[in-house]
Amino acid sequence: MRIRLSLLLLGLLSAGLALSAGVNAATNALAATEPDLALRLRPGDAVALSVRADRRLAASGGKFLPPKASADDARRALRGEPLTAPALRLLAVSEAASDDGGGQASGQVRHLLALAHQVSRRDMATQLLSIEDASSRGDLAETLQYYDEALSTNDAAGGVLFGTLAAALPDPDIRASLKGYAARPWFAAFLAAATDQADALDALTQLVLMTRKQRPTAEGDDLTPRLLAALVAKGHWATAREYVQTLAGADTPVLRRIGFDARTIEARFMPLAWSLHDGTDAGVVLSPKGDLDISIEPSRRSLVAERVTLLSPGHYYLRQGITIDDAGRAARLSWEVSCLGVAGEVSAWRQLVPVRGGSTTYQSQLHLPEGCEAQRWRLYGASEAGQETAQVRIREVRLEFR
Repeated sequence: MRIRLSLLLLGLLSAGLALSAGVNAATNALAATEPDLALRLRPGDAVALSVRADRRLAASGGKFLPPKASADDARRALRGEPLTAPALRLLAVSEAASDDGGGQASGQVRHLLALAHQVSRRDMATQLLSIEDASSRGDLAETLQYYDEALSTNDAAGGVLFGTLAAALPDPDIRASLKGYAARPWFAAFLAAATDQADALDALTQLVLMTRKQRPTAEGDDLTPRLLAALVAKGHWATAREYVQTLAGADTPVLRRIGFDARTIEARFMPLAWSLHDGTDAGVVLSPKGDLDISIEPSRRSLVAERVTLLSPGHYYLRQGITIDDAGRAARLSWEVSCLGVAGEVSAWRQLVPVRGGSTTYQSQLHLPEGCEAQRWRLYGASEAGQETAQVRIREVRLEFR
């Protein structure tokens, strides 16, 4: 049975050939850049013959060239240099193009690929053909072995292979087999690239959890906020909630707590934690006591903080204490909450909080309608014209379910 790691060869082989043509000829600059000129100077140049044939196949969009032309070039290359992996691989391509389905040619293709593989484990096109062959035979272990080899020896392989590998993640057998590669140098880059595959996000999250102990940088990389951002952006809110609760230091109260503290601004929980916008128009600092100290330039309205929550629909009370030390100054704070969904953001609640000198406690009512499973919160600050920078302190922000 053909497994889901097939590269759909005719589409991706040309990309691999275009990348590998220069790699295979790294020791011969003229053959790599001007193979036709190199062949005029040295008709039997094995590298130039291989690069020229690769370029022809790449330019064809992966369509097989006439078998005789490919085979002739390959044999000329092998006569000039018997141990030439690209030439052996070109013979395999020629055999595949002339395969009548009787089985004999397929055996010859595998034999030639095996020879090319023995000569060099860095020829990317050979690796792609080997992946396709193993995948067509349903050999998952061998397929992943060739994936690992290509990704470990060719820096450009990720651009060709990561998309196919990510698309296959919904298959539980493939996820289970990938666990054995979690410590490989390319694995972290693969997980990061896979966050762009919306259809595989739930399966990717399962793989991330499965491999946490095996990945050497699992606790220190930037994968968690990247994955959470992707899950939230694509509407996988239940998976986002389950995932964040597996992280060290995270719990349900952290997800529900709307106030500002060291845990609710922790970068690895973003966007389910507060992001503080400390810029030129407004400065934001979290004090050791958990107060949010905001400085707002005159005649400015600036985004101060934002986050996403996964609160249940219903009625809430928002309580907050606000202080301006200078009684002669004024500022305005405004809260905005939007519901996230397939239609984008829909405004659910706004609250303007005018602030004068001194300390004040405000209580507001907030209603999240049915279907509002995820919410984006934004806090804005503004100050009056004709005054100095306003200094505002927000303290004891609490959200309570009614």
